Amino acid sequence: RFDKGVGKTSLIYRYINNEFNEKNDTSIGLDFQEKPVKVTPKKKITLMIWDTAGSEKFRSIAHSFFTNCDGIILCYDTTDKKTFENLNGWINYINEYIEIKIDTSNENIKNNEGEDEEENEVEELEWAKEEQFKPVVVLAGTKIDLEDNKCVFNEDIKNLTKIIKCEYFETSAKSGVGVEDVFLYMAKDLFEKKIAIAKKRKGFK
Repeated sequence: RFDKGVGKTSLIYRYINNEFNEKNDTSIGLDFQEKPVKVTPKKKITLMIWDTAGSEKFRSIAHSFFTNCDGIILCYDTTDKKTFENLNGWINYINEYIEIKIDTSNENIKNNEGEDEEENEVEELEWAKEEQFKPVVVLAGTKIDLEDNKCVFNEDIKNLTKIIKCEYFETSAKSGVGVEDVFLYMAKDLFEKKIAIAKKRKGFK
């Protein structure tokens, strides 16, 4: 089951407009927003944010963006435990399009051994592997302003973040709590990783 109504669109609207829109409708297909972010005192990047619909009928549209994205914010509703449990479905679904690409390069490296020409090929593949960029993943719990209705245990959240190795933020599109933190963390982490990859390339200045 894929979830709608967890608050993804409201989260993005709050971040872009610094307002809470109570009339935000459930996403239909895809929506796109941009926002410049200062990642260092002297550097600014522009985040291009795609809002994918959570309902199952839009999966065929959403999957094409997973293969080329730099970051993913996984959202669940802190007042609805089922949306947290269903994150496993999203993670498995996303991994179909992201992990395959990485695993394929690793397998090719292991299969090339022996002759000089083959060693050169291995070297090139290893270089490609170093430059392989795995999207930054962030977990966001929404609707934290409804704290009395929170129904997901902290221990379960910690276990999930350990498994998928990601940062966790609690947010409220209504109050604005944590919203800026999610996107700023994403922007800074992306910037640092992109720079690190660029520095490994020959001729980088």
